[in-house]
Amino acid sequence: MNDSIKKNILNMSISKKKTLIISSALIFISTILVFFYIQKANENYRNIKIDKYKHIVYLKTEIKDETYPKYIPFININSNDANKANIDIDSFANKYIDKSETIISYEYNISGDYLSLVLKAEDYSVNFGPEVEFKTYTFNLDNQKTISNDELLKMFNINTSDVSRIIEYDLNNYYEDLVNEDYYKNNNCNYSCFLKHRGVTDYLENVSYYIKNGDLVAYKPFIIYSSLNDGDYFNSDNYEFIIAETDKK
Repeated sequence: MNDSIKKNILNMSISKKKTLIISSALIFISTILVFFYIQKANENYRNIKIDKYKHIVYLKTEIKDETYPKYIPFININSNDANKANIDIDSFANKYIDKSETIISYEYNISGDYLSLVLKAEDYSVNFGPEVEFKTYTFNLDNQKTISNDELLKMFNINTSDVSRIIEYDLNNYYEDLVNEDYYKNNNCNYSCFLKHRGVTDYLENVSYYIKNGDLVAYKPFIIYSSLNDGDYFNSDNYEFIIAETDKK
């Protein structure tokens, strides 16, 4: 075999090696890109959405009003449980949508594999109030199913007695603060009087649960603006009672 033939064979071998290396590199890059795309799709939950280009919870209906706006959400998850929740959301909104002095709002939170949504209706047409109603929904994003209140409490190793005790403790702290800040004297309005003006007869009545940044939160409605003229002490955050805090922070 002459030198020219050897040189051609060597060049062909080098060329094949280069082609193989390039092909392998392209396959590797393609695999990485596909993996990255799948990861991003999972991060944005595109794989479980009805509309892939919208948020997992988005604003479906908005009634603009400077004083009493109404915002109604849609849960963008392709599952039977999500469909039932969306029907329930519409039913909740329909109770208030024609009430001119009512605000409807919502917020949602994704904590790990769990999506929580809270709806709030505030009716200002009453003498003292507002009258507030909460409605919450929690989904396991792995299987797109709703989680019941009992399941939520079990997840956080909490029972209803714990919830009642925590809400009582926090409301009592509000009362003590009001007394200390001279809103009214202890002998003029004791704790039972305070609860009566807040419309609280049962700590667990109308409580709704929500996972917020990994914590279990209970929304407990009560009257903020009462005849005691202590309404400026409270704000909407006071409806929120932290029941159990996550260790993963």
